[in-house]
Amino acid sequence: MQKMEKVYINEIPISWNSTYCLSGENVSYKIYYSLDPWNSEKIKVIEDIQDTSYILKNLTPGKYYLRVEASNGGFTQTATDKYNRFEVRESTELPCQINTNMVLTEEGSPYIANCAIVVNPGVKLEILEGVEIWINGFYNFEVRGEIDVRGTVEKPVIFKPAIGVNKFREFYMSKPTGNCYFQNVEFHNCNIKAYEGKYDFNKVKIVINDTSIKDDAIYAEKADFKITNSLIIGNDTTEGVIVFYSNSPMIDSCTAIHTADAFQYVACENGVISNNIAIEPQDEGIDLNGCTNILIKGNVIINPSDNCVSIGDDSFGPSKNIKVLNNIVKGSNKSGFELKSGSTIYLQNNDIIDCEVGIHEYEKIKTDEKVNVTAVNNIFYNNNLDIFLEDSSQLILNYSISNKSLLDGENNIFGDPLFIDYEKDNYNLRKNSPCIDAGDPAIEFDPDGTRADIGAYYFNQNIPRIVINEINYNSADDFDTGDWIELYNNDLNDIDLSGWLFRDNDKTHIFKIPDGTILKRGEYLVICNDKNSFKNLFPNVTNYIGDFDFGLSGSGDEVRIYDSTGLLIDSVAYGVTAPWSEAADGQGMTLELISPDLDNTLPESWKASYKLHGSPGQANSVLNDVNKDTHLFKVFPNPARDKIFIDFNNEKISIIEIFDVNGKIVAITDKFFPYIDISKLPSGIYYLKIGNTLVGFVKYE
Repeated sequence: MQKMEKVYINEIPISWNSTYCLSGENVSYKIYYSLDPWNSEKIKVIEDIQDTSYILKNLTPGKYYLRVEASNGGFTQTATDKYNRFEVRESTELPCQINTNMVLTEEGSPYIANCAIVVNPGVKLEILEGVEIWINGFYNFEVRGEIDVRGTVEKPVIFKPAIGVNKFREFYMSKPTGNCYFQNVEFHNCNIKAYEGKYDFNKVKIVINDTSIKDDAIYAEKADFKITNSLIIGNDTTEGVIVFYSNSPMIDSCTAIHTADAFQYVACENGVISNNIAIEPQDEGIDLNGCTNILIKGNVIINPSDNCVSIGDDSFGPSKNIKVLNNIVKGSNKSGFELKSGSTIYLQNNDIIDCEVGIHEYEKIKTDEKVNVTAVNNIFYNNNLDIFLEDSSQLILNYSISNKSLLDGENNIFGDPLFIDYEKDNYNLRKNSPCIDAGDPAIEFDPDGTRADIGAYYFNQNIPRIVINEINYNSADDFDTGDWIELYNNDLNDIDLSGWLFRDNDKTHIFKIPDGTILKRGEYLVICNDKNSFKNLFPNVTNYIGDFDFGLSGSGDEVRIYDSTGLLIDSVAYGVTAPWSEAADGQGMTLELISPDLDNTLPESWKASYKLHGSPGQANSVLNDVNKDTHLFKVFPNPARDKIFIDFNNEKISIIEIFDVNGKIVAITDKFFPYIDISKLPSGIYYLKIGNTLVGFVKYE
């Protein structure tokens, strides 16, 4: 069946996919619907439908269940999916002219607009949670008075075209006599216009999927305008949010998907564009024209068709005193930052990644003023060209890093910034990144009180050193403890883990660590998803908590620990194939960190446990692995399946003994060149003895 609406008032259109009979017999359809599907006497049937659509009419209000059957007279097939429930309600018609204060409630919903609606000056319209307003034609919804719309997350207020109508004209507000406030509101297939008034949008969702709509999702002019925590989904031709001639506008914590320009200010002053995300804009992610004193901070712009950020002059004059801080711009086939004619711009702590040109300065419109840019503490990564300047441009570029070349300027670095995981868009810095404490010492310190780092995300050097130390994501069939991870306190102090969160790569999977959980310095804590199984199989381990109600993926996952404020403390994205050990994937071993002082984001910092089933709640079996360069020899690969190789460091060796974990000699050989065949040994932990030196290795099937 095709997706149905949740609520209907008069006619209920139903459609489904055709069913064909291979024997060539005619197929007809039946519709079954009822308010009580478990009472066969109340089920109504419409038979012998030859088409693949039907309109139900004149149903009494209530919540209905519906299914469609196809039949060739002998065999019957039922179309069942999650869209076979709907509700029929009585509707309330809105007056064309709202001349007195009015409150719309869920009990009267849906409200139908069969004409253009006008909230007149001096009148307040309040709309409460759960209300739906259906615009039954190409009409405006116009506000000249005051409007206060307060939905909730569970019951948003919805403005939408009526069933059978593709779009409505505009949600239009001009010189309203009162404030216009919207919270937890959805707008479907319309443009929003806001002129000369006070407008506050919070947690608003705007969806435009009708391709005939070309204008801006939200257009504001000469307005006291703010939009926060909102989502705009465009049709690739509509602009996102565009603000003209306004003082102190704000766009904060919004996401724009498939818009043209995502966020644009024209001739605005003292504004903010912060903490927003623009995904695949068909023009630019952020566009400023003729603006003054604008802060662009903490935004993420991904894969625009044009520039990620454009600042300057498009017939409105240059943009002056523009501060651009802590943004990530990625994937432009033009420029990360395009900086135009006569503009003055300060770029600090930005990541510019995978762009054709990182910073492009040029005169779009000829002027006596030069583009003047100061850039410090920025990361340039995998750009085709980091900097392109025209002759009239001025750029001061210091304390920045590029992995392509050493940039002109003071205290710049040529090297890899060492992101935690570039492939997964994790641009936090590893603990050994050259960007840490390498920024301009003259600017404000990072929040942890240390010298500024280079890049959009600083490395917090004061976070508690709680380390993800061991991971069991796929137990052996004969020793199934359930999934678990182990934390280790590598800090100098005892740490209160009360209210901390454990998550995998699904943000909806959350385990909250119980209040009163203290992890002492140098001690371990296991978090498991099946305490009973864990206790039965590890009866001597007592330092565990649980249960988390999700599993760790056997095809690779990310495990993450957050403190009680939501700050990410540690994360590991593990794999199940090389360079990660395969012995931890159902073979009876766990993933163990070789040392808590190593960077646990790197696969080379981990090994399969030497001890069968791991070492939960205690020091890892691979801790400070005996296979160090200071020893007489090394064994590789480790773990191994069929053969092992030995690096003897030029020592003369004649006999090698192999012991099991019980100290029993299981093999003696003098045939170890170029390798030792271990294919006939059972899975388990073994030790090679050469002279007086032992080296452990793991054999797995």
